[in-house]
Amino acid sequence: MTILAQYHCNNCGKEFEVEILERSEKQKYEQQNRPSYPVRCPNCGRTDLRTGWGV
Repeated sequence: MTILAQYHCNNCGKEFEVEILERSEKQKYEQQNRPSYPVRCPNCGRTDLRTGWGV
C-alpha cells in the first residue's frame, strides 16, 4: 500500500505530492532484492527535499 506525501524541493522551491511505499512495503522490497528509489523533484530531479508544504 502507498501513502500520499507532500514535499518541498530545497533547490527549485517546487511543492508536489507523490505516492510513497509504507515502511512495511519497503521492507518487503528489500527482502526480495527489489530496488526502491528515493523521491526526486519532478522539476529539477534533485533529492534535497523537505516533507510538508508551507515550509
